[in-house]
Amino acid sequence: MEKILQIEPKSGWKKFHQHQELTDFIWQHLTEEVNQKLVDYYNLTSDSSIWDDGKSSISLFFQHNKIIEFTFAYLDSGKNSSTLFKFIMIELKKSFDIEFIETKPGEEEGSHCCH
Repeated sequence: MEKILQIEPKSGWKKFHQHQELTDFIWQHLTEEVNQKLVDYYNLTSDSSIWDDGKSSISLFFQHNKIIEFTFAYLDSGKNSSTLFKFIMIELKKSFDIEFIETKPGEEEGSHCCH
């Protein structure tokens, strides 16, 4: 079963001031995997970044170089789940004042995936 987490700063994206640091953090942790083709990177529009390893994905959507939406989608299949992305989510929570809000697939509020 797929699960989707909306990732947001506790104070909201408008008051968040670490947009570049958060984006750099993700790149720092995934560049080697992208280079080794363990993770696919998609830049479908100039305002989006998506990393996918076949089991999980991280999606960032930007407006004026600031994050407006951040999602983590993953297959909840126990030991077959992506440990790489779960590690990143744990580290993000430690490094940034963010929270995870679970949503049902197709019901992401404000989703920018298909606009």
